[in-house]
Amino acid sequence: MSQEAGKSIEMAIPWFEKPLRILDFIPPGPGQYEKVDIAAEMKHRAELGFNAEHLEVMDIASGASNIFYFRSGEAVEQRKDLLETYTVECRRNNIHSFVYVNVHWAADNVVELYPEWVERNPDGSIIPISYGVGAYHCVNSSFKESTVRVVQDLAKYDIDGIFLDGPIFNEKGCFCIACISKFKPLYGYELTEAVFTDRKKFIDYIQFKENSIAEFVRDCYVALKEVNENMVLYMNSVGLNPNKHCSRDNNLTIPYQDILGAEGGFLGGNLTQLPIFKPGMSAKLLETQADGKPTVIFIAGRIGGGWSRMLLSPVETEIVHAESVANGASTWYGVYIENSYDPRMQTVKNLYRFLEDNEAHFTKTESAARIAMVWSYATGNYYHSSSEETDFTAAKGRVEIDEKSDARASLVGWYDMLKRNQIVFDLIDDYYTEHKDLSKYEVLILPNISCMSDGQIQKVKQFVENGGKLIATFDTSMYDELGGSREKLGLQDVLGIEQVIRKELLKKDHILVEPDDVYLNQIDDSFIPAPFYSMYVKPSANAEPHLSYREKMRSVYADVPDATPYPVIVKNQYGQGQSLYVAGTIGQMYHDFHLIPYKRIVANLLDDLTCRDVIIEAEVDSVNIELRVKGNQLLLHMINYTGGMARPIDNIVKLRNVGIRMLRQVSSAKSLRTGVELQVIQKDGESCLVLPELGVYDVVVMDII
Repeated sequence: MSQEAGKSIEMAIPWFEKPLRILDFIPPGPGQYEKVDIAAEMKHRAELGFNAEHLEVMDIASGASNIFYFRSGEAVEQRKDLLETYTVECRRNNIHSFVYVNVHWAADNVVELYPEWVERNPDGSIIPISYGVGAYHCVNSSFKESTVRVVQDLAKYDIDGIFLDGPIFNEKGCFCIACISKFKPLYGYELTEAVFTDRKKFIDYIQFKENSIAEFVRDCYVALKEVNENMVLYMNSVGLNPNKHCSRDNNLTIPYQDILGAEGGFLGGNLTQLPIFKPGMSAKLLETQADGKPTVIFIAGRIGGGWSRMLLSPVETEIVHAESVANGASTWYGVYIENSYDPRMQTVKNLYRFLEDNEAHFTKTESAARIAMVWSYATGNYYHSSSEETDFTAAKGRVEIDEKSDARASLVGWYDMLKRNQIVFDLIDDYYTEHKDLSKYEVLILPNISCMSDGQIQKVKQFVENGGKLIATFDTSMYDELGGSREKLGLQDVLGIEQVIRKELLKKDHILVEPDDVYLNQIDDSFIPAPFYSMYVKPSANAEPHLSYREKMRSVYADVPDATPYPVIVKNQYGQGQSLYVAGTIGQMYHDFHLIPYKRIVANLLDDLTCRDVIIEAEVDSVNIELRVKGNQLLLHMINYTGGMARPIDNIVKLRNVGIRMLRQVSSAKSLRTGVELQVIQKDGESCLVLPELGVYDVVVMDII
C-alpha cells in the first residue's frame, strides 16, 4: 500500500474511532460557573493536547439538580446558556464535544419534585446514594422519558455526542411502583424482597435489572439518532467487577453505544492494595466486548482516598494513560477545573503531544495475542468474589468461605503473574467464550471459572479437541452459569480427571517438591506452600500427574508429613489438543502473597504449551509489555513500573540497555519515544534488539519480514 493510500484510509476513519484524548473539567457551582471565561479555558485545553471534552452543562455539585446551562423544557431552573458558547469554542479549537448527562444521581431538590423517579427499598423507603446526599435514579420510572427529551433537546445544538454517566441499579433495589408494575407481567409473580432469599427469583431479578438498563440506553440511543444520526452516544459501562452490584451488562448495551468505556483508571481507595495494571485489565476486557467499536478508559486524575483535588503523581499519571493506550483504548481524564493549571498537567501535555505526533501508531491497531484469559461475570455474580470500589458502588471485601475461592482475586493474581513473565494475552468474558470464535487463540486460561454454562463447556471442549491448549484451575466448571452445583466438573474429561475426591482448605500446608519436574524449572525452594483452596483429584488413566500435595500439617511446628496420592498438576491429551489442570487457587495465592515459585510455575506451564512472543532481558520483572499489530508492523508497548516500594510511585528507575527478543522476525525497529533506530540482529530464528533506555513508557515499532 502506498503512503498516500494509507493516509487516505486514515482520513476516512470516523473521528470517534481515532484516538481520543477526552477532558472532563468538573465545574464549580452555578454562581461561579457562569463567570468562567470559556474562550480562554477552551484555548488552554487545546494547548494541553485534548481533542475532545465532556461538557458539563448541568449542575451536579450535589447530584443532578436539573439546573441546566442549555435550553430544555425539562429544566427545573434555566440558567445562562453556556452550551451555545461552548460549541463555538470547541469548533474553534478543534475539540469534539460530548455533553455529560448524569443519569444515576438525583439531587435532593429533584427527589422532592419527582419522588417517583428514585430507587426504593422493599419497604418503600428511598435507597441512600453512596455520595452522601441525594438518591439513585430509576430507569424504569418516568425519569426515562424525561431523559429522552433532554437528549433530543441537546441534539439540537452543534455537539458531537452525548455521554450518559450511569445508568445503574443499586444492589438493594429497586422496588418503586414502576419496577413492581413492570416486573410481574414479565416473570409471573410479585416483585418483593423474596428476590434476595430465593435463588431463582434473585436470578430473575438480576436479569430484569440488566434488561431494564439496556432498554434505557436503547431508548436514548434511538432518540438521539432520530435528531442526528451522526451524533455519538455512549455510557459509563461496567469493568472487571461482578455486575450484580450495578446491573450493567456490556454485552446487552453495546448494540446501543458507539463507544464502550469504563472507569478502569479510577484509582480509588488504598493504592497499595490496588493493582497498578488496573487500567490495562479494563482496556483488554472492553476491547473484546466492544464488537469492533472503539473503547475508552476513564481516568480520574485525583489520588484515591477522597482528596478529590489532589492529583496523582506524574509517574502514575503517565502509567495509567500508558496502560490504556497500550491496549488500544482512548483516554478520558477527569479533574476539577481548579486543577487546570496544576504543574502535573504538564505531564499530561507532554504525553498527549507524544500520542498526537504518533497518532497513526495508535489508530486501528489489533492485539497480537495468541493467548486468552477468561473473566467470568457469572462466577462473580453467583459464586463468590470481592469487588473494587467504583464511583457507583462500595468495595466488597472478601468473606472467607471454606469451599469457595475469590473470582476476582484469582483473575488479578493470574494477570499479575502473566505480566511479570511478559506473556502477551487478551482478556475475554464468559459471553465471548460461548458465543464468539476462539480459534484465533492457541491457549485459553480459565482461572477458577467456577460457573460455566453448558454452551461454554461445549465451546471449550471443541477448542481443545481441535488442537487448542487449555489451562484451568481449582473448581473450574463445577457449577452452572447460575451457580447451581454439578455432579462432576463440566470439563472433567478434558482435564483428565477421573474423580474429584474433595476440596481441602490448606492454610499451613505444602506441596512436595520434586526437583526434576518440568513445572519446577528454575525453582530452588525446598518447600512450596499449597494453595489455601485446593482440590484432591484422581487423574484419568492416560493423564499425566505432576507434583503432589503433602498430608495436612498437625501444627506449624510439627514434622513435615508425607505426600498424598493427589497431584497438584494434571496434564492431559484431549483430541488434538492438551490441557493442564492446576488443582488449587494459585492465582488467589499470588494475589495475596506474591509467592515467587507460583510466578515461575505459571511461566513453566505456558512454556510447556506454547512459545513466547517476546522475551524481555532486564534485571527486573516490572516491565509490562503489550504487543499489537497494524498492517505489516508490530508495535511493542513497554511500560516500566520500576520505582520505590510505595504507591503512588514518586520516581521511576530508568532501565538501561533492555534486551528484546522477538519470536517473529522483523527487519527494522524504532523507538517512538526517542525516534532512535534500533539495530536488529537475526539469531536462531529470533530477531534481537536492544532499547538503550526505558523511562516510564515507550513503543518499539517493528517492520515484519
